[in-house]
Amino acid sequence: LSPNALKPLSLNELLFHRAMGQPGQSLLASFDLLSLWSMVLLVLGIRVWSQRSWLFSVLFALMPTIVIYGIWAMVAFK
Repeated sequence: LSPNALKPLSLNELLFHRAMGQPGQSLLASFDLLSLWSMVLLVLGIRVWSQRSWLFSVLFALMPTIVIYGIWAMVAFK
């Protein structure tokens, strides 16, 4: 089995189909539907727990992920 076949729900397998070694393949293979769902649950949990706005909850929950994936994307696609 190829490493790509082990994560069938990754964005690379579902949408982009980049081969090993192509720019951005590792980034797209690391982001999948399960991580998207966990981010939704994280935002929802922070929203319910803190009783603050949706904007605050999204920024508070997703800022580390956005920064990390943003830096990774700049390196992967340059």
